Amino acid sequence: MSLFRRKKKRLEPLGIDYVLSDSSTVYLSLNYSLLKRLRDVDRGAYEAFAFAQKTLEVEPDLQSAIILHTAYLCGQLQIHDHIEGAMSQDDFLASMLGYREYDGAILMQLFAPNPLKASVRRS
Repeated sequence: MSLFRRKKKRLEPLGIDYVLSDSSTVYLSLNYSLLKRLRDVDRGAYEAFAFAQKTLEVEPDLQSAIILHTAYLCGQLQIHDHIEGAMSQDDFLASMLGYREYDGAILMQLFAPNPLKASVRRS
């Protein structure tokens, strides 16, 4: 299975469905181009993500929640090309299940979807 799907003659990264406390799912995606678009559209959300990534002042659980919310906003950009009507950070945090193991597994899929495999042929 490829990590990418074809869309309009370019490769789009696959995202992840994330289950919320009301059993609904939201689409999460995270990559550099989506983060750049998020920075252009919602500087505050991007700066919260950047701060959570580079500081130890944020509790690990809150850091994970901020990253997941950022991935949610990036998923909205990928699907709808805008974030109007998307959940705020507070609403998203209130809707999370709160299971560390689940959130950790989702974060691992976002940051390292599949380990790179050794090439069969020599380069």
